[in-house]
Amino acid sequence: MRNIGVNPAAQVFDLLIFNHYSTLHNDPMVGRSIVFASFAINSMVYIFAYRSLRKPLTQMVPLKENMYLIWTVLLGIATALLPFLIPGLGAALGVVPLTPIEWATVVGIALLLLGVVEVGKFFANRINNNE
Repeated sequence: MRNIGVNPAAQVFDLLIFNHYSTLHNDPMVGRSIVFASFAINSMVYIFAYRSLRKPLTQMVPLKENMYLIWTVLLGIATALLPFLIPGLGAALGVVPLTPIEWATVVGIALLLLGVVEVGKFFANRINNNE
């Protein structure tokens, strides 16, 4: 069984975002907060793609048939949002509230990485079928 850890593409995107906010905006706290949110949200989003390492999302069993996964992802997202909603917890973790544009960046990265996983599966399937 393959070990599925943090997506390397997610690490690259997050490092670029952190660098952008730290250097251009001179605000490493926002950069750190976006990276924190991004790692948490990315994991919750692309878990749907990892339900199968071979089948694309469109060919998998419908999500409504796995309500445990849906509720677990919603709980995970709610947990990831807590530091942004509870000031004391945010301060302890070193994060600050994000603007709607910054949240859109986090969600956009998560969806982009979901696409990267799907494209990776497509090419892996093509390579494996040609062997």
